[in-house]
Amino acid sequence: MAKPNKVVFMPNVDPQYTSDSIVIGEEASKEEMNVYNQSPTAYISVKKEEHTMDDSTKVLLNRLDQDMRDHKQEIRDRDASILTDAKERENRYREELKAQDERWRQETKEREERILRAIEQGNESTEKRLAAIESEVSASVKHSQTMVTTNIVAAIATFIGVAALVITTIVALVQLIPK
Repeated sequence: MAKPNKVVFMPNVDPQYTSDSIVIGEEASKEEMNVYNQSPTAYISVKKEEHTMDDSTKVLLNRLDQDMRDHKQEIRDRDASILTDAKERENRYREELKAQDERWRQETKEREERILRAIEQGNESTEKRLAAIESEVSASVKHSQTMVTTNIVAAIATFIGVAALVITTIVALVQLIPK
């Protein structure tokens, strides 16, 4: 790409919106070209006596200037709108997280309460069962003790009965023996 011969100085124009190859009129001086070569985005002023602008060019440059300012303002407005929208979304997200956290805490609390109630009901049920088992065991122990007592009494009665039979047999045998 060829270097421009002349570059017009435009003080209110942002370098990103300009072309590096604006060629105007006759060749630029070596000094102007050296400045341009050192910084291609720099603007080199055309000599004042050579620079005469008619009204239509001024109007055109003013319109370009205004368009660039409008464009910059639109970008600022758009960026502000995007930032505001992002902040609103972030706030909504935070609120949703807080609400979700609160729901989880509430659900956890309710779950713990249900578990504690179930444990308490289980304890009550277990206590009732233990009481029933205890009364059954107590009844069984009483029955066993009664059976033991009955067996002891029966054993004693049997022993006495056998002893009475032995004594009776001995007495009968003694009477059968002649004297």
